Amino acid sequence: MEPDGRTTVYVFSYPKCGGTWLARLLGDVLDSPVGAAYPSQSHLCIAAEGQDRQGGYYIRHGHSEPAQSKGGGKVIPRMGVFCWREVTREKVIFMQRDPRDVLVSVAHHWGLSQRRALDCMAHGNMARPPRLEGEMPTITAAMRSWSKGLRTRASPKLPPL
Repeated sequence: MEPDGRTTVYVFSYPKCGGTWLARLLGDVLDSPVGAAYPSQSHLCIAAEGQDRQGGYYIRHGHSEPAQSKGGGKVIPRMGVFCWREVTREKVIFMQRDPRDVLVSVAHHWGLSQRRALDCMAHGNMARPPRLEGEMPTITAAMRSWSKGLRTRASPKLPPL
C-alpha cells in the first residue's frame, strides 16, 4: 500500500516484454499515477506519468525477480528483488512474452544484430551493450523463477492471469 492509502499494483516483466505499455495502459484506465517499482527510482522510470491522477491505485513498473526469502516487511526490499511472500493488499501482474518476440524487440530497440541480442538474453548480460542499468538474468532464468514462485503453495495470492 502507498503512503497515501492507494493500493499498489506492481507490473513486472523481463525487458522488452510490454511491461511499460501495460503499466501506462493501467494508469490511464484506472486514472492512477505510474512510477518505478522501487519508489526512489521513479524519476528514471520510462513508464512514469500522471502523478496528479486521483485514482485509487499507484501502478509501479519494474524488472524485479521474485525472491524466495522474506523481505523484512517490504515487497521490494531493494532494487531488482520482489518478495512475493510480503504481498498483503498489493496487486501483482507479471508479463511474459514469447522469447522469440523479445529477441526481435531487443535487437531493434538497441540496434543489435539478432545474434548479439540472443547472446545478451542467453548469457544474462543485458546491461553490457544496451543502455540498461544493472545486470539482468538470462531470459530462461527469469521466466523459470517467476513460474516457480507462482506455482508454489506459498503464493496463493498470486494467481496466474
